[in-house]
Amino acid sequence: MQSQRKRGGRRGKWRGGGAGRLTSPDAETSRERHAREARVRGLFTSAAQYICLAAALQPGRDIYRRSLAVVRPMLPLPFLRAGYLTAPARRTLGSPSESWRREWVVLDQDSLRSASAEESTLSSAGAAADVQEVLPHLTPKQLADAVWCFAQHEVKPTAELMDAVAQEIHSKLAQFRAQDLSNTLWAFATLKYQPTEPWWQDFERQVYGALTDLTDRQLANLLWAFAVLERRPSPAASGVQEGTSVGPCSTESRGWVLEPLLAHSCARGFSGYTAGSLHLLVWSLGKLDHAPPAVWLEGFLPAAEANFFRFTPTELANIVWALAKLGVELPSVWLDKLLMVAQWRFPSFPARLLSIVAWSTATLNHRPQQEWLMCFEEQVRSKFLDFSGHELACVAWSLRRFGFSTTSNPVFYMLQKQQRFLAADFEILSNPKLLRQVLGWKAPAQGEGVDGGGAADTNHGSGGRSFQ
Repeated sequence: MQSQRKRGGRRGKWRGGGAGRLTSPDAETSRERHAREARVRGLFTSAAQYICLAAALQPGRDIYRRSLAVVRPMLPLPFLRAGYLTAPARRTLGSPSESWRREWVVLDQDSLRSASAEESTLSSAGAAADVQEVLPHLTPKQLADAVWCFAQHEVKPTAELMDAVAQEIHSKLAQFRAQDLSNTLWAFATLKYQPTEPWWQDFERQVYGALTDLTDRQLANLLWAFAVLERRPSPAASGVQEGTSVGPCSTESRGWVLEPLLAHSCARGFSGYTAGSLHLLVWSLGKLDHAPPAVWLEGFLPAAEANFFRFTPTELANIVWALAKLGVELPSVWLDKLLMVAQWRFPSFPARLLSIVAWSTATLNHRPQQEWLMCFEEQVRSKFLDFSGHELACVAWSLRRFGFSTTSNPVFYMLQKQQRFLAADFEILSNPKLLRQVLGWKAPAQGEGVDGGGAADTNHGSGGRSFQ
């Protein structure tokens, strides 16, 4: 009888689920919950697509632009839609022999276009029930192109998907070429994805083995990604500069491959390096607070001087910022040439870049020529209202370092009369030392400095803060 009760109780807890299966009430509840969550996700996805299309139709509407930034993570990955369309071939468009063909087309928040090879792979994966099922079938190049495509189109996958992609990349790192390595880490940095320490160690070993295959742009992008992801060399890796060896088999040091990258970059005197690559190299070192060896600087400075007129205003400001942040002793002639090029292009310098150049020059203990100072002061007066309070403080501190008096200078007079500057910027008012320096209430003590301005945004990422 007791055994019958047990069997009866067991029968009361389980119900037939059809086709001879037994279904738990908990399992039914779980399915209902998942179905409800799927409906909610579908609703959010539809709303996000509506906002995306509305922003494309009315790009001038600020509400759509700001809403798109919020709902972007809710958009279906990797494309809004993907499928076949029949369209005329571009080379025959409008000609008497116009021919039509069936092509795989993808639609994202930017455009409707014919899919490339990697986009075809991505869209096929996105149509699958589980994207992770497709990852093992992708080649190393397809994996690198896939994550690069996400970053290029500003589509941020979920953390779970990025972890799965990183794990699959990790399992195939030995087959990655130099370009694949550069594209992968660039994409991770753009997406702000931080891999695990074992992933980093194996990746650095693979980069070390591919050093001779890296182009200047690939090497610069790798260093930029190291800087954005803050992959600094550990104390164990600093032995490279002190004469000890840290090889590719070292597992206790992090970021050790940075020194081999720097050595390879200057091996041929930076021959063939573009202005953009040179800028990324030195900006990355400034962001990492990693001073390069003297031999690296001996090759970099002439290469940069040959490209002074090719640098953009942002790149010029970032170069002098990085060198100042690293405490490099620059030849006065070299720095005067850079400042002269900047002076000629002052009209295209926004207020933020002016403050960065001034702070960097003063931090390097260099007094510009009188003509430069006059042009700089004129630019500050004309763009005075565009400066933030901190940027004005950096400009004022720099002018004091250049020998300007607070009693007879128009910029200081404007600062003292600028109520917005005095009342709105908490950072200034909460720092008595800085306020005294700006307004000249008391002569600054020897060696006093200002918390420096940050580097300007680069084409690939944002700069970091700097301090004297």
